Amino acid sequence: PTLLRPEFYQKHIKAVVARWAMVWMRSFQPLLRYIQTQAVASGAGEAKAETAAAASRGGVAFADVHAYLAADSLEALGDGPRRALARLAAEDADVMAMLNLARDWVGNFFPHVLSKVNRVHYGLLHPADIVRWAAEEGGQPQIATSRMLLSVPFVGKDVPSRNSEFAHPEVLIGLSILSYRYEGLRKADLVNVIKTLKEAMNNQKGPV
Repeated sequence: PTLLRPEFYQKHIKAVVARWAMVWMRSFQPLLRYIQTQAVASGAGEAKAETAAAASRGGVAFADVHAYLAADSLEALGDGPRRALARLAAEDADVMAMLNLARDWVGNFFPHVLSKVNRVHYGLLHPADIVRWAAEEGGQPQIATSRMLLSVPFVGKDVPSRNSEFAHPEVLIGLSILSYRYEGLRKADLVNVIKTLKEAMNNQKGPV
C-alpha cells in the first residue's frame, strides 16, 4: 500500500501507529525505570487518572508517553503530560532522546516512507541491474556494499540510480525494511542468512 494523502494518515492512521510504537516502548528497559503504571489508558478520563497517579509518585505514565507520540503538537498535550515529560527529560536525556526519535517516526518518517512507491522511488539492487550496468560500462561495476544491502533511490520504474544513496539514516532504514518486505530475499541474501545462522549455531555451547 502507498500513502496518497498525508492528512488521511494524520486523521486515521497516526494514532494506531502510536499504539504500535507503545508495544516496543513496553520492552524498552531504560524507560520502564520511570514508568509508574503498566497500562495505556483507553479513555480520556482513565488517561487523566493515570497521569495524576504517576505524577504523585514522581514518575511518568504510559498514557503520557502515548499522548506524546500521537499529539500533533506539544501544545495539544495537557499540563500533566508536559510536566511528566519535562521531569523525564531532566532526569534522563538519553531516554527522552529515544522518545523523541519514536515521535519523529510516528509523525514524520513513517508517513514519508509509506508515500513512496517500491521499484519506482526506491528498491533493492538485483542481479539484472548489475548485468545491465556491466554491459553499459564494459566491465564489472564497482558497487558499495551499502548499496548492495540497503535500499537505493530509483530514477524511474525498475531503474535504480547508478550512484545515489539515501542521505537520511532513518529514511534509509524505513525504505530498506519496506524493500525487503515487498521484494523478498534475493539469493545472496538467503545465502548470507544461512551462513550467519550456521556461525551462530557453531558458536553455541553444549552437546552436539
